[in-house]
Amino acid sequence: MPDNENVLLGEKLKDFFSRQGLTQQAIADRLGVSQSAVSALLNGKPFGRKNATKWGDEFGIQPSWLLTGEGEMLKTDTPKPISLVENKEGVISIPSDVWEVIKNQSASLKAKDDQINTLISQSKSEREETVQALKNTISILEKELAKKGEDAGYPSHVAIRADTE
Repeated sequence: MPDNENVLLGEKLKDFFSRQGLTQQAIADRLGVSQSAVSALLNGKPFGRKNATKWGDEFGIQPSWLLTGEGEMLKTDTPKPISLVENKEGVISIPSDVWEVIKNQSASLKAKDDQINTLISQSKSEREETVQALKNTISILEKELAKKGEDAGYPSHVAIRADTE
């Protein structure tokens, strides 16, 4: 593979590892090699079969892609990661099939939340109707009581209240 293609392959790998929040040192630690060896490969040094196999096994990358730059980058039996920023420490990677489950669960929870809010608002409007009906009934009873009190000659707080409404 020509040098400029190795450089492009290295750039794609840098992007891949960056989205996963992996530094060159973290890659080196997982592979059991030096950081400078990782840096050389990410900056365009051609992969040999041994390194391609090792990187493929550790990160789910097609060894043939590392050797030739052709075909799919990731193994088909390895879920493609989706990167998400989680916190100040960096980025976490989630396999796409797991991400789909999370998205579906999130949509399901949102639908249930909407249903609950609808029920709450229905209950609230029903409560408001009931409260208004009770207020009307109380007002009528207060006026009737005030009238009976006045008829009996007893001015009361109810009569005064009924008069002020």
